[in-house]
Amino acid sequence: MIPFSWKKGVLWIVFILFLSGGLGYTQEGAEQAISVIQSITVEEAIRHLRGDSRKDKLLAIEVLQASGSADKEVIDALVSCLFEGTLFKKRIAAKTVNDFWEVRMKSAETLGNIGDPRALPGLHRALRYELDYIVKTSIAIAIGKVGEPESIPHLARTIELYMHSSSEVMVVGACVDALGEIRHRDAYYTFYKVYRDCCESGLRLAAKKALAKLE
Repeated sequence: MIPFSWKKGVLWIVFILFLSGGLGYTQEGAEQAISVIQSITVEEAIRHLRGDSRKDKLLAIEVLQASGSADKEVIDALVSCLFEGTLFKKRIAAKTVNDFWEVRMKSAETLGNIGDPRALPGLHRALRYELDYIVKTSIAIAIGKVGEPESIPHLARTIELYMHSSSEVMVVGACVDALGEIRHRDAYYTFYKVYRDCCESGLRLAAKKALAKLE
């Protein structure tokens, strides 16, 4: 078996060629990238999620997503990545060097695609403490894809906190949509409150549509 470091190097070369070579590399580059991802084992990917490299982590997440595995070890590894760069930020010359927001975002997306309720405690905690609105939006979408009623209080709390913030419209919209995916009557009051009180017409319309799904 090819060592992971070699596979990783080949994949990043393919991506560079794909990005810099134009349409001529599109088909070939995509096929090579898929081939390399498929040759890396789930165990190798999980091991490299524990490393310090942002590129390693992103590649490992792609491998786990492509594998379709829903093993507990995979879910636990992805949940741990929801908090990468948030607890202990390293700074060089006053600049953050390990705020791996892409890692957190891709981890949330992959957990949503897996759809296993075992990921919910981690997703709920990440929804509460994540500061990046793009990542927070991805987390809310993932929670909606899992689709369990136990997520309703967590989504409702986030909506309550940010419903009147113009900078968090995307987050609130994702939470409203997630509640709509869950389709449980315990979300009725939250939908009604958004429809009644929110100043964003798009959010009010989303809440109205979600209310209609409950009837």
